[in-house]
Amino acid sequence: MRVVLETEMHCRGCERTIQNELARLEGVLNIKAEYAEEKVEIEFNEKIINLDKIIEKMGEMGYEAKRINKNNEQYVKQKRNFLSDIVNKFTKR
Repeated sequence: MRVVLETEMHCRGCERTIQNELARLEGVLNIKAEYAEEKVEIEFNEKIINLDKIIEKMGEMGYEAKRINKNNEQYVKQKRNFLSDIVNKFTKR
């Protein structure tokens, strides 16, 4: 199963921590955390681990996570555009 989770990250260190810790979980096949977009794409074997356990592990690490679904994809796109505008504003100085 492949899902996308939304979580707040403060830096690239958060990104690495999430990737490294979740990759250690049995049943996790692939993971990519993206600091700039505040999302985690994760692929896992549902026969070995379930999404609740993954979200629970993130909570133990201090990251509140929720699944991104079709209903909030537009919100994620708006957030990405907003962050991109801010980055562009500061890099054009």
